Amino acid sequence: MERDATLALRIFAAPDAGLDAAGRELIAAVGEAHRAHQQALRYFHQVAEPDMVDHAVLQLAAAERRYAYLLGQARRAGVQMPRLDARPRP
Repeated sequence: MERDATLALRIFAAPDAGLDAAGRELIAAVGEAHRAHQQALRYFHQVAEPDMVDHAVLQLAAAERRYAYLLGQARRAGVQMPRLDARPRP
């Protein structure tokens, strides 16, 4: 899981120089939403008390919706987002 987060940080840390300010802001927002989703997922896997599980589920659902929304905004704006599941070859 840490490797995924590190890969995401590398991908989103260097926005394309050909983008305008709005495109760079959108890429930064998607990167932040991805990190928030990963954090919510880790939290969900760590909680055990029933009330906290409910909280974790709601937090994870909100993070997923925000991430999906921002990815959709980027797609509609024509901003090409790199695949996060792409693994560097050894």
